[in-house]
Amino acid sequence: MDDTQASCENFEAFEQNFSRLKDIVGELESGSISLDRGMSLFQEGMLCSKRCKSMLESARHQLTKWQEGEETPLSSDDVPF
Repeated sequence: MDDTQASCENFEAFEQNFSRLKDIVGELESGSISLDRGMSLFQEGMLCSKRCKSMLESARHQLTKWQEGEETPLSSDDVPF
């Protein structure tokens, strides 16, 4: 991985991980990288993909709980700021 590019290991937000994953896919699809660089990008892409999948599954679980009435979503009155 280039020092100039951020690693998805440093990202907390889904959007950051997904954006990095899209960048990785674009670079891999370019076909103008070395095998070592491709392997490194693939490994990082798998990590980003797993993180995105985990975040989506967590969000889906939370939505299901709200739909089933086990929990209620936050209202604007619940936000302290």
